[in-house]
Amino acid sequence: MGRTRGELATEARQMTAQVERSREKLARARNEREQNAASRELEELRRLQKDREEEIGKLAMLEAAAHKGKEEAETERAKLLEQLSSNESSTSTKLLEIEQQRDAKADERKRVASKIPKNVLRSLRRDPQGARA
Repeated sequence: MGRTRGELATEARQMTAQVERSREKLARARNEREQNAASRELEELRRLQKDREEEIGKLAMLEAAAHKGKEEAETERAKLLEQLSSNESSTSTKLLEIEQQRDAKADERKRVASKIPKNVLRSLRRDPQGARA
């Protein structure tokens, strides 16, 4: 947008120079026909110059709106990152608790498994469903 706005500003400056040349041409006109042609050219250039200035204004407004939207998005992103970091710490805490519970159950399983005869454990490993039936 900035580049386009710059290009339009350059065009507007060039049109200003053309307007000056048309004014000089109007001043040098020797008859009514030349004056009318120069006047029409001058009016057309002024209209085009006005259009370019309006386009520049619109682009400036769009650029400001885009900048504002970018700032709002960055603010929202910061809020979301903050939420994620707080959720991450509570999730990490819960995960650590669950891992500790899993380890405790694994230790209990090993303790109980040490009391069961080895041939029974082998048959349970081969057919876990058959042992329950």
